[in-house]
Amino acid sequence: MKKKKIKTATSREVQTAVRLFLPGQLAKFAVSEGTKALTKFTVLKNEITKRNQEITGLQFSISRTRNHIRAVWKERVNKGACVYLAATMEYLCAEVLELAGNCSRDQKMIRITPRHINLVIRKDEDLNKLCGKVTIASSGKIPFIHPVLIPKGPLNESNKFSYQVY
Repeated sequence: MKKKKIKTATSREVQTAVRLFLPGQLAKFAVSEGTKALTKFTVLKNEITKRNQEITGLQFSISRTRNHIRAVWKERVNKGACVYLAATMEYLCAEVLELAGNCSRDQKMIRITPRHINLVIRKDEDLNKLCGKVTIASSGKIPFIHPVLIPKGPLNESNKFSYQVY
């Protein structure tokens, strides 16, 4: 009688997916955050008094992450994979919110609006690669002139307007 080989999603598979999916520096720092959370989890997982979230220090729910992975994967899911993915998603959200907060502060505004998030995503090279085709509701349009359309040479009477490329 043959045994069934049931595939289990582990933190190794999640790490590989993160490296393949995220561009450039985002992948590097996301892998670092995931590894840090996973190390904390494996060292302190036998501590019964704390929940998984409290052990790792994450804000994102590990059990919800597990439910979402299981909805897609349909097989077994290791807790380490859930911790790793939750840490990675938390890092991405923190990165976008930090940059959007800086943008809103530069514009002397208290609240972060969808416009700030859109500006941040479009100005950052890696975030733009990741979210290039995403539309953010009520964020406006980013001013953009294709570099081919910008006249070359010094400014003169016929070409007295300066253009800024984003």
